[in-house]
Amino acid sequence: MIGETVIAIGNPYGYANTVTSGVVSAVGRDIQVTEGFWLRGLIQTDASINPGNSGGPLLNVNSELIGVNTAIRAEAQNIGFAIPVDTLADNLSHMLMPEELRRVRLGLTMGRMKTAGEFTGLVVDSVSNASPADEQGLSAGDIVLEIDGHKLTSVIDFYVKMMHKEVGEPIEVTYIRPSAARLQAQTVKLTMQPRPLPDGRKLVSQFFQMDVSELTEPVARKFDFESAYPILIVTDVQRKGIADQAGLLAGDLILEINGTTVRNVTELSLEMEKVNEGDSLDIKIMRITIGAFGQVQRQYIARLKAQSTKAIGYT
Repeated sequence: MIGETVIAIGNPYGYANTVTSGVVSAVGRDIQVTEGFWLRGLIQTDASINPGNSGGPLLNVNSELIGVNTAIRAEAQNIGFAIPVDTLADNLSHMLMPEELRRVRLGLTMGRMKTAGEFTGLVVDSVSNASPADEQGLSAGDIVLEIDGHKLTSVIDFYVKMMHKEVGEPIEVTYIRPSAARLQAQTVKLTMQPRPLPDGRKLVSQFFQMDVSELTEPVARKFDFESAYPILIVTDVQRKGIADQAGLLAGDLILEINGTTVRNVTELSLEMEKVNEGDSLDIKIMRITIGAFGQVQRQYIARLKAQSTKAIGYT
């Protein structure tokens, strides 16, 4: 509430574990951090927040976490901002999913604590199709009570336990299904599965109808480059395909995909893994030509929409 006392803890200017206090000045504030990037729905406080406080807790007088300190207005005094803890909780599940942190599959997205009858646990927000959780019969709405015999206290508790699980290591999950006629705890065993890296070259061929390769010695000789170099090169463009329509040519060098440098097939695969049918992405190209005054290098951005051969009617 506006006017209630709050306490901020952090390391301003390197002074560890500094505690300051103030009040909630306003709620629901929106601030622009950089051009095109806003933080919305923030708590404004006059508790002293300085560089180094970001990421630290904003507490109420009951020592309950109500926000995470995040920003100050450099030109102002006693105006600081914090992300409300509810906003953080709503996004934390997706940030801490094992799939986001490692190349594994589990398939569980967890929500908040919930009580059903005599049972209290974490609600399952969603279950990925064909994932280990799906194969063991877990579904959205189930309430997970325990992991390996230990009761869960928060969504963070669940994901911290998952961080230490290895691929193939059994995970004992005890849960209830609130929709069942009779509430009864049941236990299943899950194991994290490895998530293989897709072949980025195949995805490029599928979505954009072009072939790419690392600039190896044989490829360099074919396209009249002096030597191999850690970069990707377009080796073929199919007529009337997406890449052809965007003006790409064999011999073009690929520098970036959506602002991320790609120098080899592994980095290409990591970026292409994020692309689905219908997505648009920006590819930064370097084209080297020989003109009247020697070699000319031109860089430009090509925007391509991912469409399979069948989708564009290509034959």
